Amino acid sequence: MIYKFNNTVLDTEKYILLTDGNEIPVEPQVFNLIIFLIENSNKIVSREELLDHVWLGRVVSDTSINNNIKSARKVLGDDGTKQQVIKTIHSRGYQFVATLNPSKESGHTITKKVSSEGIIKEQAEGPLMAVLPLQNISSDPEQDYFAEGISEDLTTELFKFNHIQVIARHTAFQYNSKSFDVSQLRDELGIDYFIEGSVRKHGTDVRINIQLIDTLKNNQVWAEKYDDAYAAIHTIIDDIIEQVVSIVSNEILRLETHRSLARSSSNLRAYDHFLRGLHFHKICDNNNPNNSKAITEFKQAVDLDPSFTRAQAWLVCAKFLTWDRITDQKLIKQLDYVKSVLQNNQSDPDIHRILGALHFDLSEFELAAHHFNEAMRLSPNDTNIIIKAATFFAYYGKLDKATALIKRVLHLNPRHPNWYWQEFGIINYCLENYSDAIDAFQKNVKSEEFNHAMIAACYAAIDDKENANKFACLALEINPEASAAQLTQYATFSDVDKHNLIINRMIAAGINP
Repeated sequence: MIYKFNNTVLDTEKYILLTDGNEIPVEPQVFNLIIFLIENSNKIVSREELLDHVWLGRVVSDTSINNNIKSARKVLGDDGTKQQVIKTIHSRGYQFVATLNPSKESGHTITKKVSSEGIIKEQAEGPLMAVLPLQNISSDPEQDYFAEGISEDLTTELFKFNHIQVIARHTAFQYNSKSFDVSQLRDELGIDYFIEGSVRKHGTDVRINIQLIDTLKNNQVWAEKYDDAYAAIHTIIDDIIEQVVSIVSNEILRLETHRSLARSSSNLRAYDHFLRGLHFHKICDNNNPNNSKAITEFKQAVDLDPSFTRAQAWLVCAKFLTWDRITDQKLIKQLDYVKSVLQNNQSDPDIHRILGALHFDLSEFELAAHHFNEAMRLSPNDTNIIIKAATFFAYYGKLDKATALIKRVLHLNPRHPNWYWQEFGIINYCLENYSDAIDAFQKNVKSEEFNHAMIAACYAAIDDKENANKFACLALEINPEASAAQLTQYATFSDVDKHNLIINRMIAAGINP
């Protein structure tokens, strides 16, 4: 479709905007926004409609929408004062008000259909579940890590089943029995079922009370109490998973529920250190003491049980945060180590996730793609895996796949951890949605030179030299020796031209070459 208005011609098929015969550069997100407003010029378009049809349901701030409206007006020769092309209707939304002269020379649908080929199954028909944090009812608050670890283990095991969808831990753990009612879970997250209960560990004994709640009927559909020795903990977890899965998805065989035993340690002291390590790893940031504690706990778990592949995988994750500067030598050493771990357990998704990241950092894109796909196949609901895979596929140039994976992440983990914002920023940069990328990077409270340098590159891409230099200076305040080459060394595009472009943008903003 070709639209003509004022002195402008917009071709929706070729994605070209001409003003007085001269082509005007437009960000893809801004272009889609203009087309959607034009195609709905007979009505006022609400912000909710923009989010659904232009941002495809992604979570973005009002600032991001405002910036895109401002950019749209700018390329159309309009502004917020004149509003002769795009008018703001107070408290209701926006409307395209310029007189249109459409020419139906060709048809084009602006909202991209995201290809599902090679992507994890979007099991929209499967029930959506959450595991709420089990309550520690022992008199020892030091046992909180144990209750949290059991809750996470249940979540991790449920991640593996293709016929159910599972809300990520970070979102689910923001709810507990004291702070919500059942209608909240259904209204806010669309949850069909949730697991809740309590845990008490005392010496060698453990008691777990567990129940499965149907949010639609607001009733308990299953409950069980386990009083046993701590040594039976894996059997208890398997039994809970079997009961839950048989209720919510009778197509899954009992045999599948026993895969957890291959991932956990039969050495209970090792398992206890592993749970402690997970606790410290989740609350750490970069090189702070909690990460050192996580490494110590994971190492103790591996020392006690050298075949404990899950602890070995997470040990590598924790080690990454201690590296001030990554080198090829460190990557190759860790790659060899994780490959040896994989030989002992081919079905651990975290091992494949880490291998994907290592191959990506070494620019071995096909091997990275294989391992990320395998990780998602083995654990199709784990949003930590999915978001890392989405970032990789964005760098790899598989933008439809990256977009689909983001949608999956936001569906399963709407209240995601803060560090996801950096991943969203990177992906939006790759999609050339620079305003959205800036918005995402600025929501990442973790101030590091890479974050600021990426914002500087985004501003350079839209020719905002003042802000580009501002954020380049912020990056250099954190690390005066930061260079564009170093910052992008292990975040490389498979397309060499795109990789060189981001380096040049950082340099243009003021980052050291």
